[in-house]
Amino acid sequence: MMCLPLSIERSQFEFEKNTNVKQIEQMRRMEMNLITMTKQAEKLRADVANAQRWAQGNVLILLMFYLLFMPIPFIFGL
Repeated sequence: MMCLPLSIERSQFEFEKNTNVKQIEQMRRMEMNLITMTKQAEKLRADVANAQRWAQGNVLILLMFYLLFMPIPFIFGL
């Protein structure tokens, strides 16, 4: 095994250390992005569910309005 001078070994160590620190920072940013995307997806799911409930409720209201206020002969096809 070849021994390198201490200054070269120290430089390599510092380089690898900085590389690892940068990788950790990148992984933390990616984790935060994933958390943000998960929160956005949950909010969109809730919005879709609310829109579906709202749409179903409006269909029932329109049907009731139609049945209540349409002329009787039209309802029975006369």
